Amino acid sequence: MTRALAAVAATACLAGCDLFHNTWLEVRAGGYIEEREWPLESGEFVTLNNSHIDSAGVAGIEIDVFTPDHHKTLTVDSLVGPGRPERINVPGSGEVSVFVRLRQNGIVVAEGQTSWTLQSGVNYWLVLVERAPHSALSAGDSEPLRCGVPLCHRIQRIEINENARNYPDEALWLQVERYITGGIS
Repeated sequence: MTRALAAVAATACLAGCDLFHNTWLEVRAGGYIEEREWPLESGEFVTLNNSHIDSAGVAGIEIDVFTPDHHKTLTVDSLVGPGRPERINVPGSGEVSVFVRLRQNGIVVAEGQTSWTLQSGVNYWLVLVERAPHSALSAGDSEPLRCGVPLCHRIQRIEINENARNYPDEALWLQVERYITGGIS
């Protein structure tokens, strides 16, 4: 009898604790500094500053995430460090909206948003935010907002105020990727 009660309690906890929940959303922003050729094939390079500690990087990032049953505001402090970035449980259907603000020296220098509909079968959503002249996932100059790789679900270019850019073509990119267990959607 004790074993049966323990099994029922464990099953109830597992169901209530969402250990079997398989749809997640994770947000990542920057965390690196690298050289990238820009314009492409020009032989000239720009420094992509996505530092978590530099205000000319992503140190001043604020990301509001709205899911059908959750709202969370993320900053660099909640994106970096042990146990971070955290995963947010999302249902298998509904809308997700992500609003991004970038502050530099206390002033908002870029803001924008993207939204998408959750899809059944997708068990992991990843939102990436970076400062760059172009997104690594974009299809090229002629179609800069079309995703050029299978994982990409949506991509949004957000203009950075001209005086706050590290180089002329710099923008803030918001990329949404989707993953399915056993394959790509």
